[in-house]
Amino acid sequence: MVKNFKHLLGTVVVFLAFIPVYGQNSDSSIDVVIGMIERLESQKDAKCYATANRLEDFMYGTPLSEEARNVRIDIQKALVLFLKEECTKQARAKGLQSIDYETVVNTIDNIVVIGRLENKDFYIDLKDERILIKLVDFRQYSSVSYGYRSLLSVEQDLMIFNNDDYFPFSEEAIPMVYNFINFMTLASLQLSDREARTSGKTIINSEDLINGWYTLLDGIKQKGAINPDYPEFEAVELNTTNEVLEKIIEQKISSYNEYNQLNTSVFLRNIQVYFAKQIWPSEKAKSDELKNYLLESLIAFCDVLIKDAEQVAEQNNRSIIRLEDVQLALQRYTPFTANYFEDITFFPNYGSKAITIESYDLDAFRDSGIHWQILSYCLEDHKAEYQKEIDPNAAELIVEGLAQMGVLVLRLAGKESKAMGKDLLHLEDISFGFAEVQRRINGYQEVVIEDKAGAIVGNKTYGSKTAKTGFRDITQEAGINFMHKSSDWLSRYIRSYVVGDSNLIRLSIPPAFGGSGIAAGDVNNDGWDDILILGGFGNKLYINKGGKFSLSEASNILSVWSDSRTSYGEPRQPIIADFNNDGWQDIFISYVNAPHRLYQNMGAGSFKDVSDAAKLGGLGQVAGPATAFDYDNDGLLDIVIGYFGNYLDGKLPSLSRNNQNGDKNVLFKNMGDFSFKLMADPFSSGLNSGWTQAMGHTDINRDGLQDFIVGNDFGINEYYINNGDGTFDEMSGKLGTNKPSYTMNVGVGDLNRDSYPDLYISNIVVMQKDEKYVSPNENTTMKFDPDKMKTIRTVEANDLFLSRGDGLNYSLSTDIGRGYSATGWSWDADFFDYDNDGDDDLYVLNGMNDFAVYGTENPEYYNAEGSLSGVEYASSSKEKNVFFINDNGQLINKAKELNTDIISNSRSAAYLDYDNDGDLDIVINNYHGESVLLENLTAENNNWIKVKLEGDATQKVNKDGIGATILVSSENHKNLWREVHSTDGYLSVHPRTQHFGLGKDEIMDIKIIWPNGTTAIIEKVKCNKAYNIKYPNLVSIRQK
Repeated sequence: MVKNFKHLLGTVVVFLAFIPVYGQNSDSSIDVVIGMIERLESQKDAKCYATANRLEDFMYGTPLSEEARNVRIDIQKALVLFLKEECTKQARAKGLQSIDYETVVNTIDNIVVIGRLENKDFYIDLKDERILIKLVDFRQYSSVSYGYRSLLSVEQDLMIFNNDDYFPFSEEAIPMVYNFINFMTLASLQLSDREARTSGKTIINSEDLINGWYTLLDGIKQKGAINPDYPEFEAVELNTTNEVLEKIIEQKISSYNEYNQLNTSVFLRNIQVYFAKQIWPSEKAKSDELKNYLLESLIAFCDVLIKDAEQVAEQNNRSIIRLEDVQLALQRYTPFTANYFEDITFFPNYGSKAITIESYDLDAFRDSGIHWQILSYCLEDHKAEYQKEIDPNAAELIVEGLAQMGVLVLRLAGKESKAMGKDLLHLEDISFGFAEVQRRINGYQEVVIEDKAGAIVGNKTYGSKTAKTGFRDITQEAGINFMHKSSDWLSRYIRSYVVGDSNLIRLSIPPAFGGSGIAAGDVNNDGWDDILILGGFGNKLYINKGGKFSLSEASNILSVWSDSRTSYGEPRQPIIADFNNDGWQDIFISYVNAPHRLYQNMGAGSFKDVSDAAKLGGLGQVAGPATAFDYDNDGLLDIVIGYFGNYLDGKLPSLSRNNQNGDKNVLFKNMGDFSFKLMADPFSSGLNSGWTQAMGHTDINRDGLQDFIVGNDFGINEYYINNGDGTFDEMSGKLGTNKPSYTMNVGVGDLNRDSYPDLYISNIVVMQKDEKYVSPNENTTMKFDPDKMKTIRTVEANDLFLSRGDGLNYSLSTDIGRGYSATGWSWDADFFDYDNDGDDDLYVLNGMNDFAVYGTENPEYYNAEGSLSGVEYASSSKEKNVFFINDNGQLINKAKELNTDIISNSRSAAYLDYDNDGDLDIVINNYHGESVLLENLTAENNNWIKVKLEGDATQKVNKDGIGATILVSSENHKNLWREVHSTDGYLSVHPRTQHFGLGKDEIMDIKIIWPNGTTAIIEKVKCNKAYNIKYPNLVSIRQK
């Protein structure tokens, strides 16, 4: 373990500690710092303002607000100034004229204890705790010149204001200063992230960031020695030269050329194909005319932007244009918001008329370095007119604004050109683009977005929980013994996967996101729910015998063995449902690269394989989720099967926000007697070929027809509204749910009690910091390099969509907490009332991505020649599950208190009352781990009822009542909503029996809306009983 800062950094590999620099013969610290930035940015990506911000947001998972980012810069500058001041004193005492390496190291060692662990990670010791800083975090953060820009800003300030109280840092000392800034910043970001999570915030504001820094600075050796407030030097009359900015521009252009090596023809191709999406003229004279007009117009915009920023700086009594001055000026011209992908939405208040530019198009514009060239031209033309110097951080945002304006104008120009029926771009089209931006600016302030979504309904109950509240693991006690593994054939396939790239075969990892499903249901009609668990070493059916489980012999027929592969199949989605309306629960299982299986329940615990008759496909394809519902209300359950791209066929997702290069999802109509008919593309949108991870069905618009939702990875989720004529219209745009996603789950409930379904979408966003994409576009294939995937970064981005009361509009809800752990890489997430208090709670399963398969536990990888090779992959660290209790309308994470924060790679779960005691228990299928059964111990003495429907096929209502809506109302709980589903969440199936918590209420009314539209009302029903209700309203008590 290393504690001395000098020896610590001596053990750090790379990090620019000893590199040749531009301007090394110059006495100016400014030249040295700029030279170091040039070397860094010629070798590393993420030079642009947006990408740098995105990495910072991904470091610990909570993004920074714009104000917080500004504060971070100022505190970094204050840190530099403090270090300069302390080091200057020591250097002066030693008779030096500059601050040498030893002086910097000794000063840092006197301030803070920074050490390194045997696993190569770092730490900072504070008074009461140790802050760990992972090597990968330090390396990736140091690959972006945050600290260098802050150091450069300080050096510029001291030069401009002729402050000679501070000695310059020597060339050898500057990398030490840079590393120190990065260590301290990462520690403060980690503390600020913790502050935000503890407060349930989804963004780090300036107060959180300041608190994080104060916690850090109060805990170091020299407590309180560092003042985090950077002084704003008094405004003075300056002889403005922007000499430093000119050097920065020269460095930037050189770095972009060195790193990306793009030529003009590629840039013009991008304009034609991706920016304007209209043909650029090939005739040289016309091409030059357009280029010159676009260039001059952007130079003019740059000039206006700088002068506007000068006015803002003047109002703030500043002699230098700072980052916040440009932020305010830029929002006046192109108001925008940015999402997790760095996609920019311009004029967001215009709703459907807002314009979104994807980050890869902005990257392709910036990769040429033309935005810095435009700033250079602007200085050449207008330098004498400027009254203020431009700070290095402000310059970064100015050129970011130029790139945004350039792509925005080209997009508008191309759209207008095509609308006018032109074959190629004309000068008047680009002129229109600029004029259209101005028109939108003029009317923008008058636009207001109104949110009409109802609030989550909940009870204030958590504070009174008894000691018995929560769950306990009874897996072994109950007789469950299941270990999930991927099938042997898939494991071998993944480990030998290669892709071709320009005559080069390279190792890759297919996105074979795995994990298998779980289902609960009463397969033997004895009133006790049984459990089916899927896995690649065989599926297991556990029969519930009065609260104890035994393995069914039917497990053998329910498992598929391939002699040719010497492997079990790779199962995904189970469905337990009555497909032939005979009163017995049949079983469907989807597979990867194998025929999907359908089993008829023959009674007496036996099943018959009827897959050959069903002919549901699957061979040569990558199936994922499936769901069953009666789409045409003929009384028979139909099946929709989703497909996850097709990496078996060499298909990989691109950078597109809406990948549609996978196999089509398919609808099979139930023709009766286990015969199904493949329907010919009933999805009118022309989409339906995404990388589908989840599916759910529900009546979104309450018209009596079941709609369904497709949760796509690498794309946009699709919401298909049933037209009643055998076709479906995709309506995500109209519903307001069409945001780019990496979706793993679709959970359905009704939290705001408007009787329309609300939706919880498990979703993550990833960042491949170590991967390089030059001039990317929507068709650029994503890279899955095994060496670089091990450092992939993810942040949670789960969405709770609440209906606005008409079934046609949804709004994102913020009434959901986070907690320190928050949600990670989430999979199944479903609503249920765990404590019977009459409101819905939410359990979210988390787990690392599939690249964890190749972690330290199993590092072998088969190369293209078939031999084993050792490759280091992403850490297979597991994550805690999250349990949100509904506390007075706020979803608050109480997983730890409820003992549900199991550390695992969880995938799917079923909620069932396995012991028939009136509360719901949880069974979980963990990816590459043991299944877990959690018994609900909640002793609230709250009341409940269970309702199980039985349909009538002669009345065109399927036997399971799937698609029916049940509304329960009591004195204190109105419109408790349940809809009977065949599947839920991610590869999960809950029993058909619907469970309602009632709090202290004892009498309630039940309203049933059957799939054929028949409504039944049953009044004055007593609590704490299980009811069977046969179509339309014949009631019997199943359990006392």
